[in-house]
Amino acid sequence: MSGELRAQQLLDVAEELFADRGYDAASIEDIARAAGVTRPVVYERLGNKEGAYLAVVTRVRAQLEELMTAAALSVEHPREQLRLGIGAYFDYLEQQPRRWTILYGSSTPILGDLGERLSDARFHTVERIVDLLRLHLTNESETTIHAIGHLLSGALEQIGRWWIRNPELSRDQILDYSVDILWGGLSPYVPE
Repeated sequence: MSGELRAQQLLDVAEELFADRGYDAASIEDIARAAGVTRPVVYERLGNKEGAYLAVVTRVRAQLEELMTAAALSVEHPREQLRLGIGAYFDYLEQQPRRWTILYGSSTPILGDLGERLSDARFHTVERIVDLLRLHLTNESETTIHAIGHLLSGALEQIGRWWIRNPELSRDQILDYSVDILWGGLSPYVPE
């Protein structure tokens, strides 16, 4: 197997293990065993456990960012961009719950260097939201735009957690709640 294919296989296996067990309970040995390779192969392709986890999170987060951005940019009106971007986020949660859990499901914070790098990855996602906000919040300062981006990101993470605990609610109900509340707060900042 080529190096690139092996790395993808190991990422797939690591993703499954981290989704099933969480960061703390999965090990490099578990990844190697599940992939049918030795630990040195995992270390060579993914580095240590922190490197493997960060690679998984980076890949999953990039996919989510791409889906949300593409959906939002498929229309021009800011409220519709908000609706489609949030809709893509909820589609991801509904269709890829294990991946969503890798990004947002841990109740135990990861500390140290890995925690900082994961925080940086979350801020990268917020920067994608900020990029979309800049298209419409043309009269606002960078500080205001960043504050709004973080507020939107945090609100969506929390409503996602709530939806997981209340699966009887439909995606459309959650989407309507989110768009109505968030647009209500956002619209005063959007020039006519």
